[in-house]
Amino acid sequence: MKKIFCLCFALALQAGAAFAALSLNGTRVVYPVKSRFADITAENAGKEPSQMLVWVDDGDIASTPDSASAPFLLMPAVSIVRPGRKQTLRIVYNGATLPSDRETVYYLNLVELPPKSTAGRAAPEMKVAVRTRIKIFMRPADLGIEPLAAAKNLAWTVDAQPGIPVFRAKNASPYFVSMASVKLMRSGSEVADLGAGMVAPWGDLEFRPDSKYDLADLAGSTVQYIYVNDNGGPEELTATLPTR
Repeated sequence: MKKIFCLCFALALQAGAAFAALSLNGTRVVYPVKSRFADITAENAGKEPSQMLVWVDDGDIASTPDSASAPFLLMPAVSIVRPGRKQTLRIVYNGATLPSDRETVYYLNLVELPPKSTAGRAAPEMKVAVRTRIKIFMRPADLGIEPLAAAKNLAWTVDAQPGIPVFRAKNASPYFVSMASVKLMRSGSEVADLGAGMVAPWGDLEFRPDSKYDLADLAGSTVQYIYVNDNGGPEELTATLPTR
């Protein structure tokens, strides 16, 4: 079984070259720690049955179902989804001790195995598996602030480094703050693309412009970032950089 799982994961690394028939109905799972379980649905939009393997890891992108470490039971862990049908995945937290004053993030992996070749096909085919990976946020109760407020309250600073300056987002909240894009703006126009990222609770994250940027041009500049909310939707937010 371990050899099968390792092979599936090796194939999944080639995901960019394959069409994914299976899709999840969300880009993240917010799991209240006191809940018994959380559900997410996989749907097969293809024309053939798809077999899927699912597991949860604690941040190791190279994990497999056999090597992953996470306090969850997944039901079902292996299944076949018929064309046009859906499969509910139930995520059950096993009650292992987690921090009670902040979120903890895990990752749900879904590997879609390629269908078997149709009998009678003359030409050989290269088949690859497709891997989908989304975040699971374990959320304690009574964190004292709403997630959107945490995103709005990011403190942005800039450090004068030789060459390209470093912009830093500091998160003074118990939530992970995910940003799909971060841009430096001035007078409504984009000055530099700072990338994307996720800031951990009470942590900070550095962003660097995609091109050289003169610190003298910071006057009047703002940071525009797209916060990804609990539903996976975008929230456009703007922050003013401190004056030098």
